Amino acid sequence: MPSDPPDFAAHLAEELSPEDFIQVLTLVSGDVEQLVASLETAAGAGDADACRAAAHGLAGAAGVVGAEALEKVSRRAMTNRDPAASLTATAAEIRSVANATLRQIAAVLAGGAPPVPS
Repeated sequence: MPSDPPDFAAHLAEELSPEDFIQVLTLVSGDVEQLVASLETAAGAGDADACRAAAHGLAGAAGVVGAEALEKVSRRAMTNRDPAASLTATAAEIRSVANATLRQIAAVLAGGAPPVPS
C-alpha cells in the first residue's frame, strides 16, 4: 500500500492556526470513520451508488489533509462502473487505507504540534 508523504497535513499547518489545525484533523478523522462505515454498509447491501457516494466523500476528506493514498483509492472506487467489481473487496481495501490514514492523523494529533512543512 502506498504511503503518504512525511509532511502529511503540512499544507494545513501553513494555512491554519494550531487550534484550527487540530480541529480540522479531528473533524476529518470523524468524517473518515463515518464515511468508511457508510461505504461498508452500502457494500454489504450491494448498493454501488451509495458506495460511490461514500467514496466521493472520502476522496474529499482525504484531499483536505493530503492523504494521497486514501484519496487515490477512493477516487478509483467512486469512478468504477465495472459491474463485476466486488463492492466488499473495494470496501475492505478502502478500510485498510483509511485505517492507515487515521493512524497518521492520530500520530500528528498526539505530537501536540502541527508538522513543519519541508
